[in-house]
Amino acid sequence: YIFRNKFNLVFSIFLPTLIHVFIFTGLFILIGTLKEKNIFGKIAFAIFITAALALLFIPINYNFSVITNQVQNNYHSFQKLNQKIISVLNQFSQPTTNDVYFSTIGIQTMRFIAFAYTYHYFNWFSKTSIIQWHETSRSKLISIIFIWALSIGLYIYNYDIGLKWLYVLSMAHVILEFPLNFISIMNLKKKLRTIVKL
Repeated sequence: YIFRNKFNLVFSIFLPTLIHVFIFTGLFILIGTLKEKNIFGKIAFAIFITAALALLFIPINYNFSVITNQVQNNYHSFQKLNQKIISVLNQFSQPTTNDVYFSTIGIQTMRFIAFAYTYHYFNWFSKTSIIQWHETSRSKLISIIFIWALSIGLYIYNYDIGLKWLYVLSMAHVILEFPLNFISIMNLKKKLRTIVKL
């Protein structure tokens, strides 16, 4: 029972969210830094970790009146993730919906999640020379534009339908990136072994 709960927690909640957008993003930054041996890469990685920890653990005075019903409705798909993070940070308490939106730890958790996702998205745009987006074939480009237009259209038609559609795409993205994550971990192990031998 305990194993099943932990398995569900890691693979159904944390893997497609924080592990993917934060840990693997950090892993890619670290590998790039070790490979290039660039001081700016080390600074970027240090800022990435420091900012994440600061947003998660440094409390702030916050005006909870700005958390409207619309904010809660739009954020509800992340609510369970917030509750699980709060639960881990508070050592297995049972966070409520109010804890997510109207507590200091809830706001800190939201800040951290917002940072992790935003950095993850910007990180993809920052490595266009690696991904070679400018060399995408015409058929792939048309497919990307069609999927983008469809996604925007679904959001305009119905927010919940758009969100569910984007969830399907994001899960496909997470699963298709597994081979890259595996290769990255193996490369990191090799690089660390080389550093240790030095």
